[in-house]
Amino acid sequence: MADMGVMALETAIKEIQGVLGCVILTHPDGTPAEVQAFIRAGSERSQIEQTILDQVSGGGLAPLRQVHVFELDAESGFGDRESLNRAAELAEQEARARGPISTGVSAQAPADLEALRHRPPLKKVVLTSSSWQSEAQVALGDETKEVVGEASGEKAPHGLRVLAQATLDACARLNDELEFDLKGASLVESLGREAVLVLVEVNEPPETLGAALVRGGPVSEAAVRATLDAVNRRLAQDA
Repeated sequence: MADMGVMALETAIKEIQGVLGCVILTHPDGTPAEVQAFIRAGSERSQIEQTILDQVSGGGLAPLRQVHVFELDAESGFGDRESLNRAAELAEQEARARGPISTGVSAQAPADLEALRHRPPLKKVVLTSSSWQSEAQVALGDETKEVVGEASGEKAPHGLRVLAQATLDACARLNDELEFDLKGASLVESLGREAVLVLVEVNEPPETLGAALVRGGPVSEAAVRATLDAVNRRLAQDA
């Protein structure tokens, strides 16, 4: 019953207006100990904190040790809904890996999310195919700088490998000190959702895995986002 209580609470918190993601850390007996919620910048943080506390007490659960609410910046690299969703997913993963926070409530997102701010904005994706071959163009950049990556290859469903290679070509034009070796790209289905996975080696092993949910949009754009997800931290380190 404790596990079901935690799951229900997490679902309820994610339905609060302004909340993008949530992780509940538990006591050894499985009861909630700490909530880490990730919200859109500009949301009413204090009101969200109180709503979370009200839901805990209203659900008959034991008092929480801490409620932490982090803002995810809605500017720059977080401007679109997909970027915000991806930022929230990454924040949840890092929260589970990091464990409980012993200090008070913080308004700042985890430091590792800073890497997402350096992700080059996606401007255009073009995929064309003939009977035997696919060609892709991927444009990255902003109003001050734009680069276009290109790739071609044997025609395959969704052109994932060609799209990923074109994205890496664009990234190489942004930073000529990095060498990108595409190991593979695939479309998978898990828990009723489609996602693109891309495996890339940057300069040397080990490889890094990038992922992006399709979310009903073009698979081609998900392929580009997954590729950027795989190389984003290296781009940020060398920014």
